[in-house]
Order: sequence, then C-alpha cells, then structure tokens
Amino acid sequence: MVEGSLDDGNFLVRVRAQVMTRDDSTGGWVPMGGGGLSNVSVRKRIISEDEKKPEYIICGKRISDQTVVLSCTIKRDFQYNKVMPTFHHWRTGDKKFGLTFQTAADARAFDKGVRSAVEDLLEVFSGVGCGQRTRGGDDAGDDDVFMVLKDLKEENVVSDRAEET
Repeated sequence: MVEGSLDDGNFLVRVRAQVMTRDDSTGGWVPMGGGGLSNVSVRKRIISEDEKKPEYIICGKRISDQTVVLSCTIKRDFQYNKVMPTFHHWRTGDKKFGLTFQTAADARAFDKGVRSAVEDLLEVFSGVGCGQRTRGGDDAGDDDVFMVLKDLKEENVVSDRAEET
C-alpha cells in the first residue's frame, strides 16, 4: 500500500486488489478484464485551472501486463460500501464495481482515500473549500454552531472554578 497526499503527485492512495464488477444476471461478483491482481489508485485531477475544480478517478491497472481494467470517476451519485474487511464495492450510475484487497490494511487505506476524495468534492459542490469558510456571505449557520461550542466551553470553565473553591 502506498499513501500519497494531494500535493505530491496525482494519487491519494494506491493499493493492490482484484478488480470486480457485478454480474446482475447471476447475482455475483466477477473479475474485470480477465482477472489478476491490479494496482488500484484514487487519483486527483484538476479539470478547470481557472476554478481549480478537482475530479477524482478510481483507476485499476493489472500488474501482469499494465492493462487498465478500471477507470471510474467519482460523481455525485457515488455510493461506497464496506461489506467485509477485505471487500468493498461501489455504485455510480448504473455501474457496480468492487475490490477484493490483499489485506485489511489495504482496504482501510483505500477507504480513507475514497473518503478524502468524497469530502473534497462535497466541499467543492457546496461552495466551501479553497480557503473559504462559508459560501456567499451566508454565515449564520456557522455562527450558531460556534456559539454553542463557545457556550459549552464557558460552562466548563465555570464548573471548573466552582470545583476549585
């Protein structure tokens, strides 16, 4: 397993796994592209330099011959499921893909990479991100949240002082 950051290349995570697809006619999972172990990564690509909007792609390249067996863009309809420690699957559009990982650690690392990509995309879709705290100047929601936290902190300070006396 190799973990990368958003800044040191073009991938968040890369693991070894068997790439699968769902065969709805039989109700089972079958290997994609003839099977075999693949290097599977979550990659980030900026699709608009002006707006700095990212796109995330799950890419699988078979180790034995470097054939690309999976290229799937993470979109708004992306649904990710961890069904077993070493098998995760997802749906986007009408397509279903799965990964059988060599180790549970690889599965956890991949899940972390996918979550990071989804969180980043959600920030972009909601208008938050790229150094912005709120969108469009509408910060009432954030003020309410921070006010509650501030009030809780003040209550703790008061109760700590009461215990000291």
